[in-house]
Amino acid sequence: QDLEDSTTYVFDFQKAVVDLSEKNPAENLKIVFSTGTSIDSLNISGNINFYYPENKEDYKNVLVGVYPLTDTTDVFTAQPYYLGQVDTLGNF
Repeated sequence: QDLEDSTTYVFDFQKAVVDLSEKNPAENLKIVFSTGTSIDSLNISGNINFYYPENKEDYKNVLVGVYPLTDTTDVFTAQPYYLGQVDTLGNF
């Protein structure tokens, strides 16, 4: 897939990269680059406690996606612009 012009890309490896000897996952391993002249520093944050108030153990499996705002976006088939992992308190 071609990269979009003047766009910042973030590759977040989450727990996919581990050391060879003890299999410890790298923490916060990301590669960030831009196809333009600068890196966008937009920050989006929130909390999912409104949606999952009781079982915080399930937070380790929750991803939050950011989608373009259109009147035909289907979150089940469209690719998000960004995915983020929720922490143990439900923050993203």
